[in-house]
Amino acid sequence: MKTTSAASTKTHRPDSTTELVDALAREIAASYPVGGLLPSEAQLQVRFGTTRYRLREAMSALRKMGVVESRAGIGTTVLSRTPSPSFVQSQQTLEGIVEAARTTQLRLVRAQTLPADASTARMLRVDAGTRWMRIDMLRYMRGQAEPIGSTCLYVRPEFDQVPARIDQWLGPVFKLIERLYGVRVASVEQEIDACTLDDGLAAQLQAPSGSAALKVTRHWYDAGGKLIQCSVGLYPEGRSRYRSRLVLEAPVAGPTSA
Repeated sequence: MKTTSAASTKTHRPDSTTELVDALAREIAASYPVGGLLPSEAQLQVRFGTTRYRLREAMSALRKMGVVESRAGIGTTVLSRTPSPSFVQSQQTLEGIVEAARTTQLRLVRAQTLPADASTARMLRVDAGTRWMRIDMLRYMRGQAEPIGSTCLYVRPEFDQVPARIDQWLGPVFKLIERLYGVRVASVEQEIDACTLDDGLAAQLQAPSGSAALKVTRHWYDAGGKLIQCSVGLYPEGRSRYRSRLVLEAPVAGPTSA
């Protein structure tokens, strides 16, 4: 009786990178042991009917989720048959933020436009009394019931179409604003701190009240230095990790004598 390997069988063609990530994760869980090698990039392209670019995006997302590891000359090895519940973000570029966000899903809790009080104005670095839309959201790894964190997002009030699109949007909100309004982010300032969860947030995040959390505040600016949005992410202990790679610049060589 003739048998066909998983690598050589065509499957339903995913319509997006997110669907491809999910399809790959399901196949890994069903067909590949930890330590096993995945088929080649060319074989996976044929099997899932996808492009090289989309496949590489999906594999990058799986690496972020701790499912696979790729090494030159060896291939792609399975590290885990289930995605890690910990949200891992790379800190090299804005694209790292985009890539990490694609592995998660935001769910809207509430949105309201309010004048900034003194405390909020200091955080946003704007004048007190200016109006901002506050959007409260929970962030989930796809397919998981427990949120990995919360995001409190402040955006300019003219971006009033954003809340209605949150639940269907896959990716960072600044990309949604770019698509809807043509406003592009040029730079981001980030601060990482520690905090504790109050009763309300702890209940939403299914974490103990008063427990430790990672606090990530980002200010997003356009090319003219105008604030587009400010995000405050809170992640209970053990649910998010940040990874950076720092490169030491070579010292400038001094003048040499003849």
